[in-house]
Amino acid sequence: MKLRILYLADPNLIHDLNWMRFFARQSDKFELLMLSRRVHAERYGLERLQGWKEAENIAFMGVVEDFSLRHALRTWRQGRWLRSLIERERIDIFHIFYAEPNALWLNFRLPARCMLTTRGSDVLQTIPAFSQRGGLLAALVSRLYRRAFLRFDAITCTSEAQRAKTQEICIGTFSRPLLLIRTGIDLAALDASATAELPPAIAQLQKPFLLLPRNMRPVYNHELALQALALLPAELRERFAIVLVHSDSPERDYLQSIQKLLNAQDMQYVFLPLLPPATLFALYRAAALVVMTPKSDGTPVSALEAMYLQAPLILPPLPYDEDVFPPQSVRRLEDWQPQTLAAALVDILQNKQMPNTQLAADTVRQKADRSKEMQKLQNLYEVIAREARNA
Repeated sequence: MKLRILYLADPNLIHDLNWMRFFARQSDKFELLMLSRRVHAERYGLERLQGWKEAENIAFMGVVEDFSLRHALRTWRQGRWLRSLIERERIDIFHIFYAEPNALWLNFRLPARCMLTTRGSDVLQTIPAFSQRGGLLAALVSRLYRRAFLRFDAITCTSEAQRAKTQEICIGTFSRPLLLIRTGIDLAALDASATAELPPAIAQLQKPFLLLPRNMRPVYNHELALQALALLPAELRERFAIVLVHSDSPERDYLQSIQKLLNAQDMQYVFLPLLPPATLFALYRAAALVVMTPKSDGTPVSALEAMYLQAPLILPPLPYDEDVFPPQSVRRLEDWQPQTLAAALVDILQNKQMPNTQLAADTVRQKADRSKEMQKLQNLYEVIAREARNA
């Protein structure tokens, strides 16, 4: 009997799609359906989502309004609709990606086994922020999150920091599977991209470049990197160029602020649009150094890809898992000061303290192979389904 799995996911996030694709390919074992928050579905395109059944073997079932105490009647109606959908479609497992605000739907009793996957900023930043605000509404929302978490049949996290924070949100009382299943990367796709060509603007560069590969969103904090680059010795600013991606970002205000910082630089730069994966992989291979300074992160796929392709990498002072990002394999900053990042840049660009890129690649191969991580998730699905049948 096929397992029918309903996802609440963001179609704009390749991480969500890659996880679903792993199971969509196993059509003899799984039937996949998907819901999306309205804001995400409209950003992606409702007509495009209607084509997912044919294109991805995933049936798009509609949009979900956000759980909201301020719109209590709408939330109640949405919860009833969700219950009826699960019953009508005979869903075995309802799997929610990203806890904030999606996990709150577990305050309704849903007629399926339910799973949650945290992604990073949801449990590390956004949900804890509610309890820190103070006031009756914040206290009520925090209580609703705790209640929802305790109703899940299993929770998976993509980093150890998330797993520890999830236990904290549950006041240590979550007794069902709370597993580390990393997002992982597709090693075969990375290997297959070896012949991918660089964009013409990069191929024409006459100097080595530093790559800032994260998308143009405020959480990725490109301004820190640009402030540090302005502090480099003149010789390095002349010798190296900067390459950024996502010049076509919808975050117009943030994009304008980054463009101002770029215009104030005396370093040559190339600002590329959003790139297909193979082209981005070619950039990793060619980069003299990759710099990532996000304000919040789980186990970032982009960092794992850079490490596997043996690009020297600098990461910010976040609680990354030590077994995946050992200090010898990447340069981890000690604080958020531009001067600290500038010093790290100088060390690497002048070959004083180079990360061990071979160790980085070997670590990713051992710890972050997506196919192995997804097999863990498949095993979990099968255990939960078996328990439901035997209940």
